[in-house]
Amino acid sequence: MKCRRTTALLCSALLIAIVTRDVLAECGTDSPAKSKATTIKLNAIERGLKDGPVFYLRSQDADFVLRFKPDDVIAQLREWIDPQKTGLPAYKLPDARAYLEVIERDLPVKDDADLFKYTLRNPGFASLMADLVSDLLDDGKSAIIYWPMYVTTAKLGAGLGETTQIEKVSEREQHSLSRLYCDDSGRVVFTSLSINLD
Repeated sequence: MKCRRTTALLCSALLIAIVTRDVLAECGTDSPAKSKATTIKLNAIERGLKDGPVFYLRSQDADFVLRFKPDDVIAQLREWIDPQKTGLPAYKLPDARAYLEVIERDLPVKDDADLFKYTLRNPGFASLMADLVSDLLDDGKSAIIYWPMYVTTAKLGAGLGETTQIEKVSEREQHSLSRLYCDDSGRVVFTSLSINLD
């Protein structure tokens, strides 16, 4: 069991950055193995994201900042470990419980907090973080800033550089799910690769 979990984590760490971009190439690219691009409306701001501190994550290329309500993060993690709802492979459940516990220790969030810091504490959380962010994006539970435009236009008014919807393309294979998210101009916002050895 431990060997399989370690193998999955190593595979995830090695493949997330390399395979996902190669497999999916770009949003809107269709092939028999890929889903058609799906538009996702982001709803975190209208549900009160700006009312308090948030969890955030800078995208892999650092051009985007993804922001999440702490309540949404906790609700998603609790859903994962709920035996009635979980879609996680059994070998990921112990790490998911530990991930939830370590995040809950930081609640309530007093200032904006980087989700990546938890992977520094436990590298086993890296693939869970990617799954967590992808599941929240799938449900539109995020607010996304295109950082270069947001910084250069910050004094001109709120909302410039904020992305209100994204496009998702995914590819499912026997033991993996690749997900790619782009803004409306085709810039990659986030990518993830989930490995399932069950």
